[in-house]
Amino acid sequence: MYSGRALLTQGRTTIHSNTLTLDQANGDLTATGDAVATMTLDGGDSTGRAHEIRYVDAMRLITYAAPPPGYVAPRAVPGVTVAREPQLSVPQGTISAGTRIDVRLAKEGAMLQEIDARTNVSMRQTIGQGNRTATGGERLTYLAGKQQFEMVAARGGTLVKIVDRSSPSSCREFSGRSVIFFESGEAIIIDGQDTNRTDMAPGVCPAR
Repeated sequence: MYSGRALLTQGRTTIHSNTLTLDQANGDLTATGDAVATMTLDGGDSTGRAHEIRYVDAMRLITYAAPPPGYVAPRAVPGVTVAREPQLSVPQGTISAGTRIDVRLAKEGAMLQEIDARTNVSMRQTIGQGNRTATGGERLTYLAGKQQFEMVAARGGTLVKIVDRSSPSSCREFSGRSVIFFESGEAIIIDGQDTNRTDMAPGVCPAR
């Protein structure tokens, strides 16, 4: 166990945290307190921030977790941003969540198999010359084999909303209880109904 703003470096992977616990027998790791991890995933750069980052080698599972209930944060230092709620930037986009983001790796190599984000989930992707944002999700699941994202709204809560900006001056909006979209292609599935995003005429983008 290391404490006092620990730093772990292994190849292109670096992990900063207030405390760092290594289980050498099992290959597990727990980084707690303003934890930040950078590594290579799917051939690109990845950065994850959270109160705690855990890796369980037997499951090939990385968890970015928010503070537990009742956690009392230390006094903030002016000008310093502290990582608490999980945020993950991967080649597929940037994901934020209220409680946790689980990343399951493929059996071998630094390749994604699945991402599962929970509570107040949002995502931002770069598409073509513009970007796509997805908000209002209770849960977001990404399946690497299908290159597919599914965002589901909380029961009785607001709808999931997709804002697809093809350029700074125009956009298309989609919303539903469940929205499935893909890394590439025009298809979006809203509440089980297939939609081609380019079939809808673009409108004026709302204020950011």
